[in-house]
Amino acid sequence: AVKQDGSIDWEKTIWTESIAGFESKFGQDLDGDGSEGVNVSKLTTASLDKNGYLLKKDAKKLLYITDNNGDNLIPITDEYGGYPMFDHSHNWGAGSHSSEAVAVEQTTDGFSLAVKRVDTFEGSTSTFWEILKLNPQGVLSWDSSIWTDDIALYEKTIFNDDLDGDGSLGLNLSGLIDVETTGDEKLKKDSKNNFYIEDGTSTLKIAFPWGGSPDYQVSESWGSGYTFTREAVAVADKTFTDSDGTSRDGYVVAIKNTFKDGSETHIDWQLDYVKPDGVIDEGKTEHKFSIKNDEAAFGMDLDGDEKEGFDVTDLEAVATDEVGDLLKKDGYAYYILDDNDTSTKSDDKTIALVDSWGDSPYFDYEWSYGSGDNAYFEKVSTFAVESFTEKGVKKFMLAVKREEQYGSAAKETFWETFKIVESSPGAGDWALDWSTGAHTK
Repeated sequence: AVKQDGSIDWEKTIWTESIAGFESKFGQDLDGDGSEGVNVSKLTTASLDKNGYLLKKDAKKLLYITDNNGDNLIPITDEYGGYPMFDHSHNWGAGSHSSEAVAVEQTTDGFSLAVKRVDTFEGSTSTFWEILKLNPQGVLSWDSSIWTDDIALYEKTIFNDDLDGDGSLGLNLSGLIDVETTGDEKLKKDSKNNFYIEDGTSTLKIAFPWGGSPDYQVSESWGSGYTFTREAVAVADKTFTDSDGTSRDGYVVAIKNTFKDGSETHIDWQLDYVKPDGVIDEGKTEHKFSIKNDEAAFGMDLDGDEKEGFDVTDLEAVATDEVGDLLKKDGYAYYILDDNDTSTKSDDKTIALVDSWGDSPYFDYEWSYGSGDNAYFEKVSTFAVESFTEKGVKKFMLAVKREEQYGSAAKETFWETFKIVESSPGAGDWALDWSTGAHTK
């Protein structure tokens, strides 16, 4: 681009591999192909784009849109006036990357363009898809795109073509494997360990907001006797308030994590909240040391103790808490046995102790390092819990004991306290409030 004073305007200068789109501005055939402008007869159609609007390419792999008859040509440009090119590949020995624009289709506000990207590294291949939005004039915005590892989710809703070549338009549900089929909602997976929720006549693929699939099936081993497995084991319908404050009639998925360290086995649980369209609300994910308090929602025994939910008599007492409300444990999961300020047992309530994010707090541990004067020892342990009233509102106070020792110095004891509160009186959603933490000797 040249300014009126003859100097070059670098901000408006366009670099392109094809001049055809600009020939009409110059009034001549600059590339010598015998046509002024784009030679439509020499354009090829993307092989997978068979229905609706069609994606066309010239010899330089620049992109154009036509209707199904090959008419009404629209060049695909970017917001800077250039002609983007997506077809390319690169191989560097240990791996490779390829990119290919495969289809386009009209939407309510313009067009959508599907680009397939394949990465290989040390024998492993990953395929991702980018869906770019174009306005009615074919101008794409680099800031507005969808990434997914499964284009099948969009084959029927946008492109109306089988882009992944699996012989099915949309999700191929014919080969799904049952994971859990106890309730009305069923958890299933495909051969690539993508997971689905079957609810009546509808089937949803579980995915992150950016389109990727969660790792619900993992098995790893290393060293001597170290293993880690993750497996999604159940799904249930769930009405919840999402991260944006909107009530959703969605689902909750239970995921079991198992870590083996030699002779010891550690199990924890993850709960993913899934919106009605199959998208995981990452801001709602919960991590727990025990699933007992959530088993009723799934209607089954998930931890294999042959009981649905928890039995108070099976909980381990915290020896330092002997009067009033009692602190109980199930492994690293904590419970409050609320005596309701009475001596009778019939009105006692058991409350699972979690924080405001739904996660299980972790307090009981000890560790040490160094030796001699550089040695350090720390031991943290839950001590007791008790209810109290603050400004007319019932709350609980958790006491945590912390012991520290440096070298040969005398061991010191510190105390931490945290309040456990409801979002509103009587709501029943008791949660540890980290912001109320207090420290003292």
